[in-house]
Amino acid sequence: MDKYKSKLAELLKQGEELIVIRLLAKGTDDELVQDTADVFQSVAPDKVETTELFGLGSYVVIKP
Repeated sequence: MDKYKSKLAELLKQGEELIVIRLLAKGTDDELVQDTADVFQSVAPDKVETTELFGLGSYVVIKP
């Protein structure tokens, strides 16, 4: 999930309003939520409470 975290951090820093990432690695939903929260805490802590996260097959859709 390191690649996921890196890509998410990169897109957050670019100010993307809708982020869609395809997951290739298998992980649990809990790991995904925790990894997403960790990235937001370090890159965009002001958006932690308002961010929406959806799963769509092998894709993650995030609306910061």
